[in-house]
Amino acid sequence: MSTVNFPLHPGALLRMQFRELGLSVEDVAPEVGCCIAELEAILEERRPITQALAARFQNKYGFCTDELLDAQDLFDHQGQTSAEAADGLLSSSANQLKSNRKIRDTVFTKLFQEPKNVLELYEALHPEDEDAVLSDIRINTIESIFSRGIYNDLSFIVRDKLIILVESQSTWCSNIALRMLAYYGKILNDEVVSGRKYNVYGKRPVKLQPPEFYVIYTGDGHENVEVLTLDEIFGPNASVQCKVAVLRKGEEGTILAEYIEFCRIYSENCLKFRPPILATEETLRMCLEQGILVDFVREHEQEVRKVLMTMFTQEQEDARQAYFAKQERDQAIAEAVAKAVAKAVAKAEAERDQMEMGRIDDMAAAICRLVKSANFTLEQAFALINAPRELQDRVRARVQKLLSE
Repeated sequence: MSTVNFPLHPGALLRMQFRELGLSVEDVAPEVGCCIAELEAILEERRPITQALAARFQNKYGFCTDELLDAQDLFDHQGQTSAEAADGLLSSSANQLKSNRKIRDTVFTKLFQEPKNVLELYEALHPEDEDAVLSDIRINTIESIFSRGIYNDLSFIVRDKLIILVESQSTWCSNIALRMLAYYGKILNDEVVSGRKYNVYGKRPVKLQPPEFYVIYTGDGHENVEVLTLDEIFGPNASVQCKVAVLRKGEEGTILAEYIEFCRIYSENCLKFRPPILATEETLRMCLEQGILVDFVREHEQEVRKVLMTMFTQEQEDARQAYFAKQERDQAIAEAVAKAVAKAVAKAEAERDQMEMGRIDDMAAAICRLVKSANFTLEQAFALINAPRELQDRVRARVQKLLSE
């Protein structure tokens, strides 16, 4: 009987990174907005990692979001198919994978699965090309370059001359240029080498149109970044070059501008409305009222609603994790303040005791000199030194000790 070799859980990858960097769960959890128990469950491979948490690991520690999510996808899929095989349910595996694929699809991928929408996107990117028609468009989105299926990625060819790669992102990722390069390499292999469309081993140079890379960024921040390159990864003098134009808005009335506005409306409603159904319904209502992606929303209303509800659930998960993280941070701060106060009080008391002992020693020494040298009685010496009432007993004890030595 053969055994099943499960892929690495992302928790195993994180454990290796933690060991390498000398990180602890207690240090990391508040930094990534996650409670300690939840992070321990992930590290112990008892809980999956979410996209939001993987993104925070990348932003804070530089861990690759895609690597963590790819590991989770492969782990989940292998576990599903292995369990189904053991139960004799191989036939349901394809249906389950198909179902998961639909859940992972976003408004972006659904919108640009339709060639007519892709043509509108191309026209928004290249308004100078007025001759492009639907038959010129060939969608060739790759599903396996990062083992995650279609997820906010789109590639298409126009008249076999121009390759456009577009990736929509709501969270900033500095590795987009590297991912685009890998994506284009896969397309070159499929379209040029494996497809034998060109003889890459011949003497004549292969003539190819340069690809164009775009990232539609719908998140906040990084307003000054217009182009992403490989400089941060390979250095400024590397021979490998890849430029990705950052798109934050489009020409009014274009499908690009409408998609970005759709994302903005949804994000704002997520902050305004609870429960999720209210934010979803308000987003659909506003888009139909304002003429944003009207045909698409009407034609795919139920699917769009399902996708938005799934996305909102992730927003709630982020809020929950942030709540627990804040609680732990507040508790840690309170404990740190209490320790600091206790230490300060102890130090102050020690200094006060030390000062009092110095005063007691000085007064006791003075009294002893008066008794021994000037023939004062103890009462006369005490009256002359005038020791504070609260110290008199301790001064007397010290004087007696000195006189007996």
